[in-house]
Amino acid sequence: MEVDYVKTLDHYVLEALDHIEPGTPDVSLPESEDTIVTGSQSGFFTGRIIHRFSGRTYVAEMEQQVQHQIDTRSELWEKRHVRGDVTIVSATGSRNVVPIAGYALDKGLPVNLVVCKPDSEMVRMFGRHVKEILIPAPEEPATINTASYGSMIHALAHKGKKEDVARIRGIVKSLPRPFGGYGCFNQYFWIFPDTMPEVADMVEWKMLAEIFGTDIGSISRYRTRLMHGAGIHDSPHKLYISVGVKDDIFGPPERRHHVELPDDLGPLGYLMVGYTIVGQMQRDMGDIRGYPFAERLPGYVQRARGWKWDSPIGPQS
Repeated sequence: MEVDYVKTLDHYVLEALDHIEPGTPDVSLPESEDTIVTGSQSGFFTGRIIHRFSGRTYVAEMEQQVQHQIDTRSELWEKRHVRGDVTIVSATGSRNVVPIAGYALDKGLPVNLVVCKPDSEMVRMFGRHVKEILIPAPEEPATINTASYGSMIHALAHKGKKEDVARIRGIVKSLPRPFGGYGCFNQYFWIFPDTMPEVADMVEWKMLAEIFGTDIGSISRYRTRLMHGAGIHDSPHKLYISVGVKDDIFGPPERRHHVELPDDLGPLGYLMVGYTIVGQMQRDMGDIRGYPFAERLPGYVQRARGWKWDSPIGPQS
């Protein structure tokens, strides 16, 4: 997709929910006694969500370290007669994840690819040797990936009943803003429940593209950080945001922003809430500073087309 203009992320959340509600397929992963889950950035975190919330046994490893898991667990599975496989989660099925699939296949391991793009690079290269789990999603501007990973979570990360997309839409459309808006601040300290650490990481990836400072994690992660001095420095321009967390344990009361959410909200709901808040920040900041992410994205896309993607699979011993 050519990028001429990118809207704030909350716009793409509503587009994603419009796509998901009419007919995201009900999909199950192939039977397996154990799985190595991997993928690039948000794909990796989505893979963890999919397996954890569907009750699967798995070990998750980011693409740079997955070779070790393939080596050691394949040997262990062979000794113990365990039916294991490798599940790769990627919106496009391209770049760094392709050599991972090749390496796993060379080791004799079944490979599943959870992907949104038909006729992906991985499928073209390995064909029927890879079990393709295609989750249709509309094309989005580069790096947005809201409908893609949201559709994967909705299709795969549930036991029995899926999340209510209409309810999620109502929640994101009525999210409160802090007094004066997010534009009154330039640093944000987010906290998510310990049940949603992957969502915290996915929101962090979105915030890394912005020009304002941020720190994001779940309760346990923050308590550990604070014990090691992460809470020493405060700023009158720092906002403390608790998303679905009832304990106001961070920041001065006048700079706490609590986003109350239903106790039974699932990972899709939390992801869409987190991405909507990022979009609200982009909107409020844009009124003051312009939209640097949206303005620079077309140039980034052009540069990225010329990049050489190094393989995460190193030399074999």
